[in-house]
Amino acid sequence: MEILKYTNIIDNSEEELAYDVISTICPYCNTGVNYNILPGYENENGVAFIAECPTCKKFNLLYGESNDDNLYSAIHPIDHKPLSENLRELSPSFCEIYEQTYRAKSNNLTELIGIGFGKALEQLVHDYLIKVQNDKPKTNFATNIKMLKNFDDAVINLTLSRFVRNDETHPIKESSFTVEDLIDSVECIVVFFDSKYSTFKLQSKITSLKPE
Repeated sequence: MEILKYTNIIDNSEEELAYDVISTICPYCNTGVNYNILPGYENENGVAFIAECPTCKKFNLLYGESNDDNLYSAIHPIDHKPLSENLRELSPSFCEIYEQTYRAKSNNLTELIGIGFGKALEQLVHDYLIKVQNDKPKTNFATNIKMLKNFDDAVINLTLSRFVRNDETHPIKESSFTVEDLIDSVECIVVFFDSKYSTFKLQSKITSLKPE
């Protein structure tokens, strides 16, 4: 754990917060840097800082979410939409793997991205089958994808993610898909699962209503 000192942009007060990891790769120039931390702001949802890269002089917006102990596990450039509470409720393990993989992406650890996102999505499908469909997942990712009901186009993106995950974990590449294809698919899948779980919760509330 380390301490980060910054100036609160609201009232110019000097503040401190504890964190485990802060990104050290600028997403613009992909150079390892020690950011010049400029004024920031913290509220009940997280903390954000303006940070200047000393190499390319471009500004980054760094963002972090605190845990129950008010410790920031990671502070990184905002290059993806934070995961929703729906997804955190549906699959906490997916969210942890997903965010670790994004930290790897922010730090240009390209060899880990395909494996990380592939594992995250496999976990997401696994938890969805249990919590929403009340099914028992199999040990095979491809089989679990086929078990999903009313997923339509999302199955295509999940199948792509499985191909890329397999390519990234084996010496010989068997598909023409790239990690960039996987990243695009991940964003589509996250939105789809978020919507499906939201609908599931709403339907559960409707079902629980007693007729007058």
